[in-house]
Amino acid sequence: MKISTRNVRTLLEPGAARLLIDELETADVAIMGLQEVRWSDSSEIAVGNYHLLWSGPAEAQGGVAVALNRAAYSALKSWFPVNSRLFVAKFKHRFSSLSIVVAYAPTNDASGADKNEFY
Repeated sequence: MKISTRNVRTLLEPGAARLLIDELETADVAIMGLQEVRWSDSSEIAVGNYHLLWSGPAEAQGGVAVALNRAAYSALKSWFPVNSRLFVAKFKHRFSSLSIVVAYAPTNDASGADKNEFY
């Protein structure tokens, strides 16, 4: 099972999610954490053989998500959008459970207050 992460910079452009899913299918990635998706609020969508679950702010800046293939999605027990920078998904497996945390930390250019709030 391949698990990965990527800063996608945006999935707002038409067709961007489909291009991402095509790359995931080619690389046979089961679970990918995504940062800076720029999708607002929290929701879920199916694209091809993958499900995208996300958590973002109301103004569609930043945001985190996870892309799951069918096998990973069927093992999904729960998911929780903490805020626009943190996302938690819990999966069942043979021995117990696995928690995945997707984080999008503030950059060095962010204000001290933003960094302190995140950490």
